[in-house]
Amino acid sequence: MLIDRIRLSDSLRKEQWYQETALWFYGYMEEASRRIEDPALPMLTAEVFLHLRAVMEAFPFEKQEAEVQKKWRGGVREKIKGRLKNREGAYLGIYGTGNHTRLLFSVYEEIACETRRQLIFIDSSKVSHTEKLEGYDIINIRDSRPDMDIVVSSYFNQNEMRRMLEERNPSGNVITLYV
Repeated sequence: MLIDRIRLSDSLRKEQWYQETALWFYGYMEEASRRIEDPALPMLTAEVFLHLRAVMEAFPFEKQEAEVQKKWRGGVREKIKGRLKNREGAYLGIYGTGNHTRLLFSVYEEIACETRRQLIFIDSSKVSHTEKLEGYDIINIRDSRPDMDIVVSSYFNQNEMRRMLEERNPSGNVITLYV
């Protein structure tokens, strides 16, 4: 377990430990990307996350990271495309404008382009059409419509966000990425 490795790190050469920890982290991400129903990001304590950040900065594993992200994004992409219900030309709403959305922004843009849908972002704390995300409008959840396919773009708040969408538009197509 990672916590045990942290405790034993004094007995290991620092460089060797950093490399092992980084490889464990990328291995975990790769496994999570194979099973898209599982969280795509590890649920780690803040202390461990900060330690891993230092590891990543000390030992860049760009190739492994690129492969893991490619697999994860591919899985997300196929899941969304398989659950689209509304006609071409309809809106593809992305509920959430935080870090998760920014990580998957290019995936959302590709899906909208390939399926001929208009991309729009949804945020429950924003006033509609007053802000943009990478050039796309952000609307308030109150302005979402039943003819939209809406992807919940969050891991930690997914269930609450899904519930809010289903209350707002019971007949809408809500797409979640995780169980």
